Amino acid sequence: MYHRHPREGNPERSGAPEIQQESPVGVVEPDHDEPAGSEDPALAVVEAVRANTVGLLRRLPEEAWLRVGRDTGSGRYSAEDWLAIYAEHLEIHASQIDANVAAWRARPRGTT
Repeated sequence: MYHRHPREGNPERSGAPEIQQESPVGVVEPDHDEPAGSEDPALAVVEAVRANTVGLLRRLPEEAWLRVGRDTGSGRYSAEDWLAIYAEHLEIHASQIDANVAAWRARPRGTT
């Protein structure tokens, strides 16, 4: 099983879907210059997942790379297709985070 990227099957979409919300970064403590919390736990999870995935990919037999499935939304789907999506996935989220942080920093002071 795999989880299809929101852009798969829709070449006219550019980037990940926008999420509409009142605050660009959620709940923050208004007296602070930076959003509350640390990114360290989230980055540790990403690092662990990527390390596990590298091991899995190295153990895949050649036949697995040659198999092709079909997704009801995007059509043909191979291991290489998944890998291409997986490779850009973090970059998409990093861009979203950068945009949210920039919006948070640009907000009028005294608002959350």
